[in-house]
Amino acid sequence: MRVTAQMIADLAGVSRGTVDRALHNRGQVSPEVKDRILRIAEELNYRPNKIASALVKSRRKFLVKLIIHNLSSNYWNELKSYFLYFSKEYIDFGIRLEIFALKTDEPQEMIVAIDECINSKPDYIIIAPFNLEEVRNKIKEIISKNIPLLTIDTVIENNPSPCHIGTAPSEDGKVMAGIFNLVYQEDNPKVLILFRYQHHRSSYYRSKFFIKELKELNQNFLIVEEASITGLPQSSYYKTRKLLEKHKDLDAIYVASGNTEGVCNALIDSKLHKNIRLFAYDITGKLRHYLDENIVTATLCGSNRIIAEKAMETVANELIQGIKPHSDIITPNIIKLKQSADIELF
Repeated sequence: MRVTAQMIADLAGVSRGTVDRALHNRGQVSPEVKDRILRIAEELNYRPNKIASALVKSRRKFLVKLIIHNLSSNYWNELKSYFLYFSKEYIDFGIRLEIFALKTDEPQEMIVAIDECINSKPDYIIIAPFNLEEVRNKIKEIISKNIPLLTIDTVIENNPSPCHIGTAPSEDGKVMAGIFNLVYQEDNPKVLILFRYQHHRSSYYRSKFFIKELKELNQNFLIVEEASITGLPQSSYYKTRKLLEKHKDLDAIYVASGNTEGVCNALIDSKLHKNIRLFAYDITGKLRHYLDENIVTATLCGSNRIIAEKAMETVANELIQGIKPHSDIITPNIIKLKQSADIELF
């Protein structure tokens, strides 16, 4: 069997683009990773396929369109940065990435963005979709036009996309329930659940399986309300302040999605951060600080870095080598407490 760069990438635990850069001395690879790649290549007696490389360089340029959510959210801003970073690995292969970031949370804006992407006749489209029938229909339209497509991060019902990259929100909810149960055990806490608007399906699964798992763990609890917040800090702040005034005897807040910074600031300004435990997702923006200050009890972090890396690798494999993704790619989560070291997920 002929040894390929992809085999080396799998064994080294890096992307194919990283292997290519290390083997051809193009920089942007740490000495440790480069040594590991070169050692594996030598052990496998790897010989680059020069004919295939020449064919790749002679091929036409590829245009990849990415549609993501509002960049006022730290999470989506970081995701954009990672996509720009990993897309550089494939410039030599003729792949060019263009990013369309929504300016609002309005579903119609995503529909317009998809139409614009289709009209530009791209070679690939990547979407972080809203959970809406109109978006599903647009995804079907893209597929009907034989444009390769990948969905990332946000899950939708009956997703027609051949591949989705992101965490499993049902498992997110179960894990967070386990943490919650360890904190409260025999107590009977009053819980406020916050989530990011109805079009964010991940919120629904995180809430549903959080509640289901707590019941299976025989945890006594009372949900005082399930309320929506946005991904923007100011609006989530004011909404949380109103909810805190409404529910004066809260024990915990579970932020299934939405802007947790705004929630934290509302707790601080209401002087309730020492009385109410907060459970959330991700560690973007100031959340590391809020975790260190015990304002956040625990957070479950996916890696937008891994999503961007895997997405660009999947796109490159299909455009360059014709390797189509056949199943969803579930990215890992890590539990973050005050004591957790900041180790990047790879």
